[in-house]
Amino acid sequence: MNPTILKLVILLLLISNLHSHTNNSAKNNEIILQLQWKNQFQFAGYYIAKEKGFYKDLNINVKIKEKTYGQEIVDEVINKKAHFAIGRSSLVLDRAKNKKIVLLASILQSSPQILLTLKKSNINKIEDFKNKRIMITGNAKNDIVLKSMFFSKKINDKDMIIKRHTFNLSDLIYGNTDIIVAYISNEPFILKNKYNLESKIFDPKKYGFDFYEDILFTHEDLVNSNPTLVKNFKNASLKGWKYAFNNIEETVDIIYKKYNTQNKSKEALFYEAKELKKLAYYKTDTLGKIDQKKVEKIYDFYKLMGETTHPINYENFIFKNYKLKLTQKEIVYLKRKKELLLCIDPNWLPFEKFDENKNYIGLTKEYYDLFSKKLNIPIKPVSTNSWRQTLEFMKKRKCDILSLAMSTEERKKYLDFTSNYITVPLVLATKINVPFIDDLNYLKNKKIAIIEDYAFFETFKENYKNIEFVSVKNIEEGLKKVAKEEIFGFISSIADISYEIRNNYINELKITAKFDEKLEMAIGLRNDEKLLKNIFQKLLNTLPKEFEKNTQNKYFSTKVEQFKDYTLFWQTTIFFLFIITIILYWSYKLKLEKNKNEKIMKELKFTQNELKIKNKRLKFLARVDKLTNVFNRTKLDEVIEKEINRAKRFNRTFSVILIDIDDFKSINDNYGHLIGDKVLVELANILKQYSRNVDTVGRWGGEEFLIICPETHKQGVIEHAKYLQKQINMYKFNDVQKLTVSIGLSTYDIKDDMDSLVKRADDALYKVKNNGKNNITFQD
Repeated sequence: MNPTILKLVILLLLISNLHSHTNNSAKNNEIILQLQWKNQFQFAGYYIAKEKGFYKDLNINVKIKEKTYGQEIVDEVINKKAHFAIGRSSLVLDRAKNKKIVLLASILQSSPQILLTLKKSNINKIEDFKNKRIMITGNAKNDIVLKSMFFSKKINDKDMIIKRHTFNLSDLIYGNTDIIVAYISNEPFILKNKYNLESKIFDPKKYGFDFYEDILFTHEDLVNSNPTLVKNFKNASLKGWKYAFNNIEETVDIIYKKYNTQNKSKEALFYEAKELKKLAYYKTDTLGKIDQKKVEKIYDFYKLMGETTHPINYENFIFKNYKLKLTQKEIVYLKRKKELLLCIDPNWLPFEKFDENKNYIGLTKEYYDLFSKKLNIPIKPVSTNSWRQTLEFMKKRKCDILSLAMSTEERKKYLDFTSNYITVPLVLATKINVPFIDDLNYLKNKKIAIIEDYAFFETFKENYKNIEFVSVKNIEEGLKKVAKEEIFGFISSIADISYEIRNNYINELKITAKFDEKLEMAIGLRNDEKLLKNIFQKLLNTLPKEFEKNTQNKYFSTKVEQFKDYTLFWQTTIFFLFIITIILYWSYKLKLEKNKNEKIMKELKFTQNELKIKNKRLKFLARVDKLTNVFNRTKLDEVIEKEINRAKRFNRTFSVILIDIDDFKSINDNYGHLIGDKVLVELANILKQYSRNVDTVGRWGGEEFLIICPETHKQGVIEHAKYLQKQINMYKFNDVQKLTVSIGLSTYDIKDDMDSLVKRADDALYKVKNNGKNNITFQD
């Protein structure tokens, strides 16, 4: 071969290999985004981020993939076939199953999923669904919101004709079904504009069922291995969404020309954009917001419906971006301020204090040092002599920030408050010889001190009217008065009382009681400069959890176990030491008595152990029904009274479920009382198994059972009762096979006492009994 030709061939091969390598590298660096449906405006933000170069600006080469038939979106991420994907609120169930997924952003704050029927069908309310054909997906975790909407109106699966969804709108148009699951942004428009048909929409959020939708998520491994990529992808995607919603016409043109695999009209895309924008900013101004409390509520809802029992680690489930992002207005404001003035409680260690040299020390100093660094502005503490003077300085605008404070109506006149960022229990300090107090009635007519102007002073005076409360200037004065027995006790947080006792009153004072109330503290900001609240809320939102954990552990070292009263332990120990000393002495003097004394001691110890065991058993038996092993009437009365007190004190609510076995007398007559007892035991086990951990299940009497459900409103108790009834109806009892129950419900009202609350449930129960049994009724 000619040498020149040979050189050309070699050169071409090299170029070809180089090109191949470049293509493979590009492909290897390709980031896959898996959609949960076909291309439409539902995914506009991702198309825009790609088309406008927002991904490219961050060196991210993105490939967007439509969903294919039968594809499981979560598995695409778990099996690492896709880096990112779009999912539903049911992702909480996947995380509960230990699938390593992480939520990045929820584009829609409320689901677009609806139930849709034709207006001419005369289906005007959910109650009209009875005996109607309905097409749902058949996926329990996706249909659960819709089913809950049915249950809220006493409609269950048996009342309807359930059909598998074909995702073909013609089935509704031509009468193959009466109702379908649809998207508010899609099918109503098609019916109106393509077929000239009016529709009727049933939206879950109007019935109180409001879930996140179109959630961007990824694999936990990617978050750990490349958090920068995850953060950049999320930010570029949100930038794309913001552009898409602010430039709908341009975005529709792009989708119509390049991403229109469903052949939608521009009008349909415009309609979809308008509806989705409403849902993206539903009850928020923040695009892509994911609030952990809402995620927890979604999980609790699935749990209540029996879809999961496994806990979730929310710390790893929701992606945290700790970078502080201030608006231009906020940046300009801080530059103009040059420094921020901080007021603190001058004598409140371990939280904060000015030492003898007027240096700012304590836990909050570490927070504000970090805040100062993040804001790049000095935060200067202003010296005050007392908490009262600190509040006066805030009122007179001598300070911009109040480091730690509880929100009250009075303080809201001159302060804005962030969310709470430090919460600690409130406890009582007394002399060391006072036994541990587990019943606050012991404090009746006792003189108890609280620092003047503390927010919880008035709360305690209102909640504990039989205690004589007095004010002191600071913790030093309060504990000194306790030590001198001028007052019985002093109330403050576990942190500051533990600190003072450990350093100044180690053998003189101790913690003897812990209250239900907590010290929940936020940052207070002067309310005449509104930007301050936004800035400091952002600072709290971006605080690394590790910083909070390490800082609070550093200053809050005392554990609750230290509050236990060891008086009896030491008295018993001293007693035994005394006895042992006598035994040793007489063993030395009279060796013949040695064996006899040892035997006496063993018998004494054995007797004490026996007494302890029997006392525990007696205490247990006093509150537990002997037959069913659930709580008895005595315990139920105690719990109801406690819930009523808690509801009144904290403006909360709770509900009760009263359950009666239908035709129980015939079971006893036909099978005998022994079988009747077995039925009661089996039913008690079902109620315990399918009630929540926070619920109290007990036998009210005879064949009646009562369940007390804390933090449960009318709708929640109805759903829970239906769930229990379903489990009972499905259960095969050992001897009688099947039985039914009648259920009466009531929810606590501020006017209720225990008798009126239970009576309403009892009245509801007898309504069921008089109307055919095997049903549920709620009595307002």
